[in-house]
Amino acid sequence: MQGERGEISYDKTYHIGGTTIHIVAPKISEEEKEKRLKEIARVIMMLLELSEGSSGLHVEVKKDTENNK
Repeated sequence: MQGERGEISYDKTYHIGGTTIHIVAPKISEEEKEKRLKEIARVIMMLLELSEGSSGLHVEVKKDTENNK
């Protein structure tokens, strides 16, 4: 991504040993963000339902609307 002076800007940079890792997060709309979060929640619920059948484990998942902005 280009900054104001033609410099590349990164969302996060890590330095591990002699390696530099630059992270550039995708720029997505709130609608796309919600769509992705719903899909993640759907997959989590599917996996929990599958695991409950084999282990007898019961897990309740609640959406925290205040922290998911």
